[in-house]
Amino acid sequence: MTTPTPSTPTDPVWFSPAQAAATIGVSRDVLYRAMRRRELPYHKLGTGPRALTRIHRDDLDAWLTAGRVDARR
Repeated sequence: MTTPTPSTPTDPVWFSPAQAAATIGVSRDVLYRAMRRRELPYHKLGTGPRALTRIHRDDLDAWLTAGRVDARR
């Protein structure tokens, strides 16, 4: 995993779960599990089975940072 970098104007701010997973190099299952456990915040747009799920870049970066393990010395 890489350290999150500041976003530029061309970077997306909102990701679908598939986009977020591809961006950080994990499976969608990993993201959905974190969302179910309420470890990763997300937003639902609309209601019912066709509602869209979106993850904000800042929430994704915070989730990655929270999982960081420093190397032992």
